[in-house]
Amino acid sequence: MDLDGPERASFLNHDEKRLIQSRLEADEATAESDVRPHLLGELFLDPQIWLLVLLTLCITIPSGVITTFSAVLIHSFGFDSKQSALLNMPSGVVSIFATILSTWAIVKQAPRWLSVIGLLIPALIGGALLSFEGIGRPAGSLAGIYLVNFVSLLFYEQVVDQG
Repeated sequence: MDLDGPERASFLNHDEKRLIQSRLEADEATAESDVRPHLLGELFLDPQIWLLVLLTLCITIPSGVITTFSAVLIHSFGFDSKQSALLNMPSGVVSIFATILSTWAIVKQAPRWLSVIGLLIPALIGGALLSFEGIGRPAGSLAGIYLVNFVSLLFYEQVVDQG
């Protein structure tokens, strides 16, 4: 497998190529696909990895439930099936907006903690609206369902932003 290194990146200047190469050497990264046992040991002993695994599990399990059953939740507010499907459409718009926002944060190299908090706040507000508005107030509960979709982007943020 022939992977290009920083020396072939035409968009980098000489100093940037040298900096990237020195970081790769310090990380013991290679272009080869071999797995070194001592690196696997470091992986399993790294507390940051375990915290990221825990964060990912805590994010993906509830977000999957909410996004999968949001039409059923909307139906429980008293809407028929067709209305429920139509009222579920803004969830996709919110997900697209959150994806753009998350991607922008990664491109601008925002700190990971700031990105996580920025995506958690709308999701927490949405969860509170779902919990406390109740079936009798469908507008607040619908807003809660839409805002909860921000939480599914936290997984994307963690996977893509390895900074």
